[in-house]
Amino acid sequence: MSTLRKMTLLTNERSHTLIGNQHLLRPPVADIDDDRLVLTLNLNGMISDCNKAGSRLLGCMPSELIWQPISSLLPQLKNIALMKGSDINPYLRFLSRVGYHFDVISRKGVHLVGRAFFCEVGGMEQHFLRVIICPVGKPHLV
Repeated sequence: MSTLRKMTLLTNERSHTLIGNQHLLRPPVADIDDDRLVLTLNLNGMISDCNKAGSRLLGCMPSELIWQPISSLLPQLKNIALMKGSDINPYLRFLSRVGYHFDVISRKGVHLVGRAFFCEVGGMEQHFLRVIICPVGKPHLV
């Protein structure tokens, strides 16, 4: 069995991993956009990574968000399944397309409203969800 060579590429300011012939987005998030909250979730809805700009919006360190359920930040997701089978819940995709405004509330009381976009990241071996939240107003304390 041949050993697959891994190589990381920086293309259009996005990090990709090349394994054999397969291009995979890497789960860790970069600070490409200073005004967006970008979270990586495991399939159980637990936050595994957060961009620094997003944590600044929420008034906390990225490490404070790790292993917190996404529903602790987005309370509207509390009773919504993130996945339907092996795909993102079509209802969440619908909410993204229509521009639904989600409430985002940090543990430190910072509140903002934003549009959320849900996408799948990874390949067959590793599968993650990426949630990108674009604020529609200024964050404030509740």
